[in-house]
This record gives sequence, structure tokens and C-alpha cells, in this order.
Amino acid sequence: MTRTKQCLVYTLLLTLVFSFSEFRSHAQCDTAQIFNAGNTNAVCVDTANNVITISTNSYPDHAWGNWPSNSPVTPQEFIYHVCQYPVKGNVPTSIYDHPSGINGCTDYSLIGVGLNGVFYAGWGARWFVNPNTQQENLNWNVEATAMFNMDFNNAHSNNDGEYHYHGTPTVYFQDSLQIDGSTHSPLIGYAADGFPMYYKYVYSNPNDAQSSIIDVVSGYTLKQGNRPGDGITEPDGLYDGLYVEDYEFTNLTGPLDDCNGRYGVTPEYPMGTYYYVITDNWPYAPRCFYGTVIDNSFRIGPACPESTAEIDCSSSTVSIEIFEGLELNVYPNPTNNYISIEGVNSNEIDAISIYNVQGKIMIQTSFETNQKFDVSNWPNGSYFMQIRVGESEITRKIIKQ
Repeated sequence: MTRTKQCLVYTLLLTLVFSFSEFRSHAQCDTAQIFNAGNTNAVCVDTANNVITISTNSYPDHAWGNWPSNSPVTPQEFIYHVCQYPVKGNVPTSIYDHPSGINGCTDYSLIGVGLNGVFYAGWGARWFVNPNTQQENLNWNVEATAMFNMDFNNAHSNNDGEYHYHGTPTVYFQDSLQIDGSTHSPLIGYAADGFPMYYKYVYSNPNDAQSSIIDVVSGYTLKQGNRPGDGITEPDGLYDGLYVEDYEFTNLTGPLDDCNGRYGVTPEYPMGTYYYVITDNWPYAPRCFYGTVIDNSFRIGPACPESTAEIDCSSSTVSIEIFEGLELNVYPNPTNNYISIEGVNSNEIDAISIYNVQGKIMIQTSFETNQKFDVSNWPNGSYFMQIRVGESEITRKIIKQ
């Protein structure tokens, strides 16, 4: 089901109230129950055929505040699809890629969806406007958190009554989910490319689930000085955060990459995964994706095509049977000079990519049997190896010491 931006108003509050946890326990989602739940949170997370499907009425499971709008929060009918085994590419895709048509389905994307069924949006559908011609300059996106009035969770509803987060829902995380930094953040939701999202409390050593918890921030800062424009064709004035383009990624060695992501182990992914972090500073949630599949269910517009996830995700599955059959062994690990891979049928491996914890590519190459990878000049620390067989991938942790 695609986003139709249609407002669904229920005048009858059903006597049967379905909670988030009750829906998640179902083996198969009953969308009729979800979409008929009325003014109560209803969401189901279902996994089948290498696709995670999130069916939701997008009604928040927490209190919300006020904003100057005539649009009350109303139940919706949304179904989102992400790959169960997302594949990380090398070039990020921005949620602000130029649209193919503003009035139809665009190339703009939602950021993702929470496990409570409420979606995250960075796109505000506003740009710098030429005061003389009223023409919109699509290279200057107005930052939603600087433009809209929102409640204490940095959220509001749009004209169709769709409640959604533009910034970090701090009150919800702290009060409802009881996230206080004493432990690693729980899984918050999924980005549009299928990689998981967490709040800012993560392991200090991305390779060690026993390491201390740190409070991470993004690597973005406001640019210094004035914008280059003339105030007519593009904006002028100080970089003050009014536009997305007022920010730049400056902390290249920080814990997070330019999409607010990093590799590491998490409670839900003890073997390690690439994941995004929701931070308290801009961009709050990822404004770009490294995953190779972004389903149509996250595209913005009233006329988007149906989901193609079942086809798109079939080629990105990590088959446990395939990799168990390979009997792969990455050794020595920990290491101080080289890494090798051995195992039955290791000649089936097509390519190897090794990333540091910031997501920087250290090695990317095709694979040959008995090949050794020299890591002797690398800084000590944790790295993640992606082993590709066909269109399938598996991740292995490496420690350089």
C-alpha cells in the first residue's frame, strides 16, 4: 500500500483496544484490526519473504502537545516495507534528491518509521522562493524544525491529520520508553533503507557489548559566515539553520558518518550491523541513506507506485544456509598484520568490503582464494567485513590490535 495522503477519520472509538505489543506478537498482521482500531495506537511488525512489513494507523502511543493548526491527529492507513537484510552501498542517497514531480510521486523520502508506527520526516516541502518571480529554488530546502510549530516531541500533524516527528521525540524516548543512558538504546524503528535506528545511547566500543555507554552527537555543524546568494535567486544572510544546506559535516573522525550511521553490535544485532543513530543535535535522524533499496512506501506524494519490496529484497537476503555451507572463518582475529578467509567453497565469495566504525571503506575488492588483506598500517580498533556471495551479504567483526 502506498502513501495516499488521504485522511481517514473514525467517529466511533472501538471497544476493543489493541496495543502495540499485542499487534507485534501476531505472526501475521491483520490490517483490518489495525485500520479499524480508532483513536488508539495500532501497529504490527511482520516479517516474511525477506521483507519487514510495518502496518500502522500512525496514531501515537503517547501524549502530544499543541501547535497552531486546525488539523487534529487522526488515524491513518499506512503500510511500510523494508528489506530484512539491507545491503550497504558506498554512496549515500539524500532524502532531498530532486523530485520527479512535485504534484505527483516524488523522489523525496520519509526518514523511516518507529516501532510505534509513527513516521519520521525531514522533508518540509518548502524551499527558498524568489521574491520577484515566486519561483522555488529546490537547491535550498527549508529546515522543517526551523519552519514548523511543533509539540514537546518535535512533532505535529499535517493537513491530513498525520502525526509525525521532524526532530527527536525526546520526551517520548525518556518518559514512555524509559531510555536514560544506563543501557544501550533499544531498537527505535527502521530507516527507509531497512537499517535499524537507535537513540543516542550506544556502546563506546562498537565491537563490545560489555563496553560503557556513550551519548553520541552527529558530526554536523552550522557553516560559518554568510550564504552565497543575492536574496533573489538564492538566499543570503547568515547561516542560521533555516535551510538544510546551512549545515555541513565536519567531524570526519567522529562516531557517526554523514548519514548519522555507524557499524557496531547492538542488543538486537549481537553480530554487528550498520545502523543509524537519532541524536539530539541536527540532523536528529538520518537525512541520507547508505542502503541500496528504498521502497516506494516511503516516497512522498499522492500517486506513488505500489511497493516492489518483495522483488527488491529477494536479491539482498542473507541466507544463513548459504553461509553455514561455506563454513567461513575470518582469521586471525584479533590481528595486528593481516586478515584471511578460509572455508569450504570459499571460492563462491564474490567481493569483500571492510569498513571502519565511521563507515569509511578501508578495503573493497573482488575475492580470490587464499587472499590476504594487509591491515598492519591501520589504527587499532574495530572494523567490519562484509562478505558478498552473489547479492547476499554477511558481516563479520574484526579487531586490529
